[in-house]
Amino acid sequence: MYESLTISMGPQAPALRIPRAKVEDRHAGGAPRLLRLYDPTPLETPLGRLIPRHTDDSGEPENRRPARPAIELTPAGTVKALSLEEQTLVTTTLGPQPAERLLFYPDGALRRLFPQDGKLNAYLSWQDEKATAPLMRLELPPDPNVLEAGRRVLQARCISLLFYPSGALQSVSLWTGETVPWPTPVGTLPARIGLAFHENGALASLEPARPVEILTPLGPVTVFDPDPEGISGDINSLAFCPQGRLERLTTASHLIRSTTDPAKSISPSRQLSMCSEDEEWISMPLTVCFRGDAVLAGLGSLGASGVLPPTTLQLSLQLDQPEAAPAPGLPQPLAFGNLGASACQGLPLK
Repeated sequence: MYESLTISMGPQAPALRIPRAKVEDRHAGGAPRLLRLYDPTPLETPLGRLIPRHTDDSGEPENRRPARPAIELTPAGTVKALSLEEQTLVTTTLGPQPAERLLFYPDGALRRLFPQDGKLNAYLSWQDEKATAPLMRLELPPDPNVLEAGRRVLQARCISLLFYPSGALQSVSLWTGETVPWPTPVGTLPARIGLAFHENGALASLEPARPVEILTPLGPVTVFDPDPEGISGDINSLAFCPQGRLERLTTASHLIRSTTDPAKSISPSRQLSMCSEDEEWISMPLTVCFRGDAVLAGLGSLGASGVLPPTTLQLSLQLDQPEAAPAPGLPQPLAFGNLGASACQGLPLK
């Protein structure tokens, strides 16, 4: 049964008419939640003229598009998610960008942009999807904490872009194998998996693509997570505060110890890799946080949702005078060709 509906991109946005839609699900109060379309239905939006997906060829195994309704609505009737008929250039604060799927905030502001809306199955791998991914170019203003670097340019194949409600870029998720050089308060570093930004444009975090030495309150430390859990660039292991101060790092190469009390120390361990088909042992790194005078360290990687490993060592920069020293008897960190956990967990589509 088809219905004629009126929706909008936000509470203050003009009404958009959908002349023929099938309501596949409703909210608890009865308002439509999921709409499937079968006809071309152009929508005039602040992002440009968008045509929701209406071709139902998802039953073909070789077709790369997933079987999902074209439009998801909030209880108020505003668009929460929109799958497009084909890849379309949409207007963003970073200029026109290609998109096949869009997510929105309740006020209608763009939340997340997916250049591709693909699926993984026995016929289609992430390598197939990456092979068709567009090479994107993002131009960002200078980092307020690295002004000498000037305007920043990211050129890579991206899985998604996340925006703040203000329109400022919040994060970039990179395809497996993509590496970009990026200016940080501790020097230009190679990044993989993704980068995140504070709303003022300053770098919030990135995932180092290989072991690199940086200067920290503990002295020089080689930072790198050999097996990160993250599948997006929203949260990464090397993090900075909005003013550029180092907040967090992950190292598989150093132990942390007090110079005033040798009993206070913590060292990386070893574990089996989750992303290797062979029985391969890798370093289980330390995650170290800097909070004012305190240094907090725990064994393990940063969780995909930003969960820190339990703190097993807490030191004071003033009282304990902690330092980082090479961890003896551990294998050198292995980059896995810049794969990370994203190679074995699929695409982040939320």
